[in-house]
Amino acid sequence: MFSLLLMAVAQQPTQAPGALITPQLPAAFSVAPIVSDTIRLSLSPKIDGKIQTEEWDAFAANPIESFQQWEPGKVHAAARVPMGQDLLVSFDLRGDGWLQGNDNVEVRVKWNGTAPELSARRLDATRPEGPTWVDAPSIAGSSRVAAAVEGDKWVAELSLTDPGLALIPTKADTPIGMRFDAIAPTEAVAEAYLPRALGMVTLSMDRGANLPTGFKWAPEFKGRSVVPGESFRIRLTFNGTDMLDFKRIDMRTEGLAQNETNSLGLPFPAFDRKSRAFVDYETNVTPEAETGWRVLRGTLDERRSSRRATRSGRSFSSTLRCQRSSRARASRRRSAWPRSSGLTRRSA
Repeated sequence: MFSLLLMAVAQQPTQAPGALITPQLPAAFSVAPIVSDTIRLSLSPKIDGKIQTEEWDAFAANPIESFQQWEPGKVHAAARVPMGQDLLVSFDLRGDGWLQGNDNVEVRVKWNGTAPELSARRLDATRPEGPTWVDAPSIAGSSRVAAAVEGDKWVAELSLTDPGLALIPTKADTPIGMRFDAIAPTEAVAEAYLPRALGMVTLSMDRGANLPTGFKWAPEFKGRSVVPGESFRIRLTFNGTDMLDFKRIDMRTEGLAQNETNSLGLPFPAFDRKSRAFVDYETNVTPEAETGWRVLRGTLDERRSSRRATRSGRSFSSTLRCQRSSRARASRRRSAWPRSSGLTRRSA
């Protein structure tokens, strides 16, 4: 890294003797975004340029309002962009640093008032001559993007699918780095040797929020997949003591699947002698449910506090994939059933 910084300084324009040499780092890239939650859930959005309630997982409010989630082999991103500016999304897909390896990708989305235009390039920092930008038409070609006007901003939604480069993670508990920026359409691209401050996150299938110290939970699945028109069951195991004084637990599926499954509410069970409590959630899935990843959210209420049903309350989330059976997929091909994405479970 030190050698790369020396290279960056060496490539600065020559200045007058005695003048102070300063790196030309764009101000937009120098401050890391403040990520709302570093644990990112698998969740399939509908790429249509419209951000719906609980469809997206908030990423950061700075420099622009942005959203991010994932599913195996895909990374999804969205943002509200000031009118007249382009969206620039930076991905460190192995989470090892912007000027490391060849896994860093920059995606630029332009809005011409009618349709979005997406381009992509990779930063290859493995070359002997130093970091180099390389056009990535395969990444742009395998990506989906949609945009629409929303008030004084325009909304961009995009989904990156790995085109066979083994760049996008396929497993949970994988770190990546990201940032979102709005730049002028005429702004020149940054030099390859310049660093970028990213928000570092971990891709996951489960997440908790504001849970008490010492309190643990875990979902038990036969598998994280379910077929529309069938049912599934999850056992939730909690570890703690009755001193936590939980009063009630409520569970439901969020977002695009909120009307496709059952909601559950019941008194929180007592902990047994082994400090365990169990809750079984069983539901049918409507035949009309779209396929993909969705989030199951649980909310815990305490006796000594008012009901906490918001995302800032004590909650937990787990993800589940809704997919067609092999028989259904064959029928789907015969009937030209329109393609769709999405069922996952999440909380907090």
